[in-house]
Amino acid sequence: MKNAYELAENILKSKPDKNIELKSSDSFASIELYGTSACKKVQDEKYQQIWIDDCTELVGEENAEAAYDKLASMVSGTIYGEEAVEAYKDGDGVYDCSFKEGVNKLEFDGSDSVIKGYDSEGKEIFSHTYHYVGIEEVRGLYEFKSDDADSGEFTYFCIAPDTNDTTYHIELRYGSDLEALGKYDEGDYAYWLGSAQVFQQTMIRQWLRTV
Repeated sequence: MKNAYELAENILKSKPDKNIELKSSDSFASIELYGTSACKKVQDEKYQQIWIDDCTELVGEENAEAAYDKLASMVSGTIYGEEAVEAYKDGDGVYDCSFKEGVNKLEFDGSDSVIKGYDSEGKEIFSHTYHYVGIEEVRGLYEFKSDDADSGEFTYFCIAPDTNDTTYHIELRYGSDLEALGKYDEGDYAYWLGSAQVFQQTMIRQWLRTV
């Protein structure tokens, strides 16, 4: 069983090659991300056999269910930050993959490098222009900073370079402290990694090239 668990952990900890930086482009993309966490679909019984079948190809039939159980459990969190740090101080931490700050939908408008957030009723929570500032060290997420001084918890966005061609979802973090966003098991954003599905088929990679 150890190999199956190690495989699951490696899958979740994997990061892109940071040598492939996407900083600038003449093209822009418009993308909508919805806060019904893609990670929650790992735990949905109607998709369970699909995951087990894929795990079987990687670790064999004997270890497939154990690998699936590990993957599902690691994205089942409902707490984050200092509360999660305390709760998981003895190990076995899991990630909360939901959107924060009341956000239900994120909209990336590449025509003017704007990110907007909406609540569950469709009301706009924030709207700011952003520019590229770097790549974080832990998972290789692309870092963007708001051009507005009073952006609060939406000052920074750290976005994984996932695409619909690979993982069929996107992982991201946002907040007011870039240094804290780069830490995954301590601080205000510990054990939180937002996950969403791209409902429009336009690649998020195109948007990452914009600024």
